[in-house]
Amino acid sequence: MAIAARIDQLNYYQLLGLSREASFSEIRGAYHKRARSIHPDRFFEFPDPEIRVSIDRIFKRVAEAYTVLRDDEKREFYNQGLEATPPRMRFTDKDQQALLRSKKAITGTTPQGRKFYEKAQTLYEKKQVKMAIQSLRMACTFETNNSHFQTLLEQWEDELARANS
Repeated sequence: MAIAARIDQLNYYQLLGLSREASFSEIRGAYHKRARSIHPDRFFEFPDPEIRVSIDRIFKRVAEAYTVLRDDEKREFYNQGLEATPPRMRFTDKDQQALLRSKKAITGTTPQGRKFYEKAQTLYEKKQVKMAIQSLRMACTFETNNSHFQTLLEQWEDELARANS
C-alpha cells in the first residue's frame, strides 16, 4: 500500500488523479472510480488488519477530497491553502470555521446588516443602483467596520456618478 505511506503528502487533486482545473464532472468521476476500487467493504474479509486500517484511512481521505473539491467555496479556500507556505494539504474543521467567518464578514455579522446587504444586492441585480446604495448605506450603519460593505458602497457610488455624468 504505497499510497497509504504517502497519503499525508498528497493533496486532494493528487489523491484523485486530477488537475487543479478539473471540472465538477471530472471530480465526481474520479471520486467514484477511486472509491469503488478502495471501498472498505471490498476488503472486509482481508486477513491483514493493518491493510484494512490503511484502506479505511485512504477511503476516508478520498471522501474528504470529494467533499471539498465539489464545493466551489471550499475548493477555492483549499486552493489558497495549497499556495501557502507550507501548503495545507487538508481541509480541516478549522478551515471550515475560517471559511464561515470570512463569508459572514462579507454578508454581514449582524442580522440588520445582513438584511440590508441582501436587499442592496437584490436591488443592484435589478439595476436599481440608487436604491441599492441606500440599502447598503443602511447596512453600513449597523456594521461600521465592515470593509466589504464600505468597498462595495464606494464602487456603486462611483458607478452611479459615472452613469450620471
